[in-house]
Amino acid sequence: EFFNNANRIPSRQVGDPIPWIGVAGVQAVDREVARFIGLEDRGAVIISTVLDEGPASEAGLQGKDIVVAIDGEALPKFRPYVVVKTYFDRQIMLRDPGDSLALSVIRGQDRSDIVLTVGVHPKPYNQAQRNYFTDLGFTIREFVLGDAITRQLSRDEMTGVIVSFVNQNSSVNRAGLMIG
Repeated sequence: EFFNNANRIPSRQVGDPIPWIGVAGVQAVDREVARFIGLEDRGAVIISTVLDEGPASEAGLQGKDIVVAIDGEALPKFRPYVVVKTYFDRQIMLRDPGDSLALSVIRGQDRSDIVLTVGVHPKPYNQAQRNYFTDLGFTIREFVLGDAITRQLSRDEMTGVIVSFVNQNSSVNRAGLMIG
């Protein structure tokens, strides 16, 4: 996999679009929980949050859904079991925006397949527009989706800017302005 990507040249200056399904807080299912729900022979991840207006939300995925397979292939069992979360993330990253992705999920007592279309990840932190105020000694950047996830805000509440740098010797530092 490394050699397949080593010679890849991005098509844009900021890199190629990042595949995204619109979930946050994905965690490996604990071994005891897996045993309790009859999944001791395979890996599984639980989706904590499905983001509004993302591909997962549009396809009907819900928070607390347990993903047990991708495109019909069971998630492998790893030691340590938490590695399955990384495996799940990598399977998403191997897709291209626009690809179909079938997730087999357990919701309560029911098992179903949810097919979604992989989207393009919203602007990440490193691509956020920034402004540095030299005279005041601080930098602000635009508010991005990652900020909303961290702060558990909805898209409607995604307003304002984030302070991303404060000069230690500045008046704004002495006044109490802090990063974040």
